[in-house]
Parts: sequence; C-alpha cells; structure tokens
Amino acid sequence: MGSTNNAEMTAEEHDQYDVPNALIQHEAGELSILDEHGNKTAFNTLYAATAGSGERHVIVFIRHFYCGVSPVNTSTRFKAISNPQ
Repeated sequence: MGSTNNAEMTAEEHDQYDVPNALIQHEAGELSILDEHGNKTAFNTLYAATAGSGERHVIVFIRHFYCGVSPVNTSTRFKAISNPQ
C-alpha cells in the first residue's frame, strides 16, 4: 500500500481485509440503497437517525440464503443480539 496513512486512504486505496477507517465508513454511508418501499436513500440512514440514542445497531450483509451456512449463521447472530449475556 505504500506510505499512505491508513486514516487518509480512500476506498480505492484500501485493502479489502483491513478494518475500514473513518473516511471509508463515511464514504460507505453516502452510498445509495433502496428502502423498504423501493425508494433510494443513503446507507447511513440505517444507523445515523438514532445515533447517540444509546441504541445498538447491527447491519448484516447476507450473500444469499442458498448457502447452507447463511441461515444458521444469521439465526445465531440474531439470537445473540436478542439475548445478550
């Protein structure tokens, strides 16, 4: 990656296996997604509207449910969120 500071890297310069820095997280938040009604909205609307409220957000990316691991993994994650220890 050369001498570029990780905090200043853009998405194009970033290694896909590194933890995203604040700039990349901001860039991702500005990407357009479709809401439940099919309208375009910014990705950050999923978590920014209640920032600071003390609520926790988990956003799960699922490739597809035809993979035998995805349904089990997703179900396990939601159970852990619903019943924190």
